[in-house]
Parts: sequence; structure tokens; C-alpha cells
Amino acid sequence: MLSRKTNQMKTIRYVTAGLLLLISIPVIWGSLFFAPYLIIVIIIVYFTPAVLLIMKKKFALYWGIIIAFISLVYNFIKFLGYNNNYYIFLDYVFSIIAMIINVALIIFCLLLLQNRNWVKSL
Repeated sequence: MLSRKTNQMKTIRYVTAGLLLLISIPVIWGSLFFAPYLIIVIIIVYFTPAVLLIMKKKFALYWGIIIAFISLVYNFIKFLGYNNNYYIFLDYVFSIIAMIINVALIIFCLLLLQNRNWVKSL
């Protein structure tokens, strides 16, 4: 029988993988129109760590933290540089949502790194 903490870590691991996939959707949507060849790169950058995280690979956590931090900095810079336009306002709101998801992703990855019992080392 699994302990309660093991179940919690399993849930956090799946939520973290889901957040990685969720944060990739706007990036893929934006690249469909401007650079469709980048979808392969996006799949490698976002989907691979999500799958590796489900497979309990430790380096996927570090990869997730790096991706989330870069995305957080990018969205924060985008957040600071806008005027008062309706379409820009929607992008402004999406930047705030992306920053919240990225902060949650960083926190969950750090929580999983802190608990080393579930992680298989390479």
C-alpha cells in the first residue's frame, strides 16, 4: 500500500507534467502562424520533459525549472512593455496567467526535487 506522502508526490508530479503541457499550448498556437517549423523544437522543449517527468527522471525537473524561469522572465518583460490597446490588453492578461503557471511550475519542480525518494537517478 502506498503511503499518503507518496500519493501526494505522485499527484504533484502529474500536475507538474500537465502544467508543462498547458504552458506549451500558447507557444504552439503562436508558432503555427509565424514559424510552423518551430513546432518540432517546441515539442522537444516542452513535451519531452513532461514525458520524462512522468517516467521519474530527475533531470526533467531541472529542465522544467529552466523552461519555466525563461518563460517567466519573457512574460514579465512583455508584461512591463505594453500600451492601452484592447488586443494588447488580452495579451497582457495571458502574460499574467502564464507568469502564474510558471511560478507554480517552478514551485512544484522544487518540491519534487526536495523529496528525493521517488526520483530514479540516471
